[in-house]
Amino acid sequence: YTAIGYGTFAMDGNKVTESMEASSYAGVRGQKFELEIESPDADSYQQTIKNPDGSKTVELYRRMKK
Repeated sequence: YTAIGYGTFAMDGNKVTESMEASSYAGVRGQKFELEIESPDADSYQQTIKNPDGSKTVELYRRMKK
């Protein structure tokens, strides 16, 4: 299942606040999320999302090698 969403972002250093305007997940529409972005190396970044209920989600993205 592929989900999509979009909204507006406010950035302050590595901290981001996302206001979710639309999403495949109805429950997150209209919510605000706090994210912290880290770049451990040149080929990856990690975002830690603080969910509205106080839980956290960590996502790690890596560039694929050819």
